[in-house]
Amino acid sequence: FQVHHFRFNLGSKTMLSDVGRTVGDHLGRGGIAVRVLRPTYGAFLRAVYGRRGLPWRVNGEPLRIDPAVRHLIPQHNEPTLFEFLREGVRPGDLVLDIGAFLGTYALMEARWAGERGRVVAFEPTPFSFSILKRHVRMNGLGAERVDARRAAVGASCGRSQLMTFD
Repeated sequence: FQVHHFRFNLGSKTMLSDVGRTVGDHLGRGGIAVRVLRPTYGAFLRAVYGRRGLPWRVNGEPLRIDPAVRHLIPQHNEPTLFEFLREGVRPGDLVLDIGAFLGTYALMEARWAGERGRVVAFEPTPFSFSILKRHVRMNGLGAERVDARRAAVGASCGRSQLMTFD
């Protein structure tokens, strides 16, 4: 029998996700205990953070996300692209985010572009688009800052059937 000692910052806004991550790391993410506890932990996070969003960080940038998609948003993601965008987006810019997925980059781009900037985020898949819209609301950014459009962008105009694997 082994006893594990955990240390948490009780003043942290992300304490619950910190606890979950630490416990998952110690028990093994693919282990039976984590697989059994994951649905209950997910339901708990949705109950606590569902409307206002779970505090999260992507490459050090604070965001609020839907707890149900936390497994789809890595906290360290595409560092080269992140730095390119961070250095390139300036206050007042118009940014086109094509294939916005869940909107994490659109949120950061809107912050970097500032009050006078604007992001037009294109996402064609229904599930991802609904989460994108939710993330915009959770982060206090209205349509004047992030204009989310359920559309695809391509080389020519037209209509096509979108195949998804939900």
